[in-house]
Amino acid sequence: MSPSEFPTMLLREVPARAGSPGAALLADALAGSSARCRLYVLSDLAAAPDAPPLAAALVEIEGHGAILVRASVGTPRTGLRARLFTDLRAELRACGVRTFKYESDAELEYDAPDVQWCEQEL
Repeated sequence: MSPSEFPTMLLREVPARAGSPGAALLADALAGSSARCRLYVLSDLAAAPDAPPLAAALVEIEGHGAILVRASVGTPRTGLRARLFTDLRAELRACGVRTFKYESDAELEYDAPDVQWCEQEL
């Protein structure tokens, strides 16, 4: 399923703190996050206004680079993770980020020693 098959979804930035939409999806990743972190959530606009986000990503911004701290999909749907990453890369590029570094698993803490890293030029 391609990202365009989710036409009613919207990625937006929310405050990176406990209690924000999507914070529950990221477990304890927000507790140790730095002031340079941004929290993005992917929501379904066709769902009820109080429905939780479908996916969330915590990203640390440093200069023109970004590191994915943690990403999580709350509802298992084929293609949802791809949609989150596609929209996230577009948003980061629009904010001036030029490189995006993330784990191949993207569900682990970014400082885990045995993680396979990927880096993309945006």
